[in-house]
Amino acid sequence: MQTEEEKNTLYILAQIDEIQGNTLDFVGKLFYVKKMVEKDSKIFIGQIKEQFPDGTLIGPWWNKIISSFIQKMKETPFEMQTKEDQIALYLLAQIDEIQGNTLDFFGKLLYVKRMVERNPKITIGTTKDQFPDGTIIGPWWRCTVSKFIEKMKETPIEMQTEEEKTALYILAQIDELQGNTLDFTGRLLYVKKMVEKDPKVAISTTKERFPDGTLIGPWWNKIISSFIQKMKETPFEMQTKEDQIALYLLAQIDELQGNTLDFVGRLLYVKKLVEKDSKIFIGQIKDQFPDGTVIGSWWRITVSKFVKRMNDTPLASQTEEDKRALQLIEEIYEILAMNKSNQQVLRRKR
Repeated sequence: MQTEEEKNTLYILAQIDEIQGNTLDFVGKLFYVKKMVEKDSKIFIGQIKEQFPDGTLIGPWWNKIISSFIQKMKETPFEMQTKEDQIALYLLAQIDEIQGNTLDFFGKLLYVKRMVERNPKITIGTTKDQFPDGTIIGPWWRCTVSKFIEKMKETPIEMQTEEEKTALYILAQIDELQGNTLDFTGRLLYVKKMVEKDPKVAISTTKERFPDGTLIGPWWNKIISSFIQKMKETPFEMQTKEDQIALYLLAQIDELQGNTLDFVGRLLYVKKLVEKDSKIFIGQIKDQFPDGTVIGSWWRITVSKFVKRMNDTPLASQTEEDKRALQLIEEIYEILAMNKSNQQVLRRKR
């Protein structure tokens, strides 16, 4: 966080640049616009005929650059944004605030995040502070954010939009800033972000902590293996939506780290592929699992053998993992709409 003195120093440097007619970078131009808006909050930026120090007309620049930048940021995952992108977005939010514009959901979350950065102990749900459009933040948070979180819990992760994923990530950052305890899914998301930054990290021995201070390594060793074992013994149809999201996140963490997936994990991997492209011919897929195994060959050999073995195995003798695997194979075929080119004989003992 920059101090007031640092901000003033940067502004003075910008003024020196201005006097010398130097070209401002993107963030510098936004700072320049912000100072103009602070002097006249009612100014219509897109029609400004004044110039930046380098002679560029401000109005046409704003009309051409800002809308495309905002669109680009909406399509860029939060963790992929550069530090400059985030500063630029914050400056745009400040300009909006000065001009009293209404922020969208994503903008309001960023606004709350900045507020929490200034005061981590603030109770968001009871604050009487207002957004630029006059909406009281506390009631909005209690009503809108709780509904959003509830909706996301019922939305499969692969069905979430990029904006929804970013919103969840910002909420997790707000939680982190306030030192709150993350739930099971939240912790897995936290670990996933950690692995995205460093795929070689040894999760089970890391000494990093969750926002509430819990050591990640010991938690992973104690909780994850027992959770996976529990899921192996839980019929697929008895798993909760949160269980399935957690398994999907674990599969993604495995993928990021290049680990070998077990049989059920590979079927989940294939299911995600066919959900993306229901016309795919699985037996000819040349893509690989995280460990390098070619998917098509594995499907033709291993899955066909498994199905044949299950056809010869009485239902009472099938393990919970067998039943779960069969359930996944059936779901894969349902997605493929039992395309004749993909069919194999699949008859389960009843």
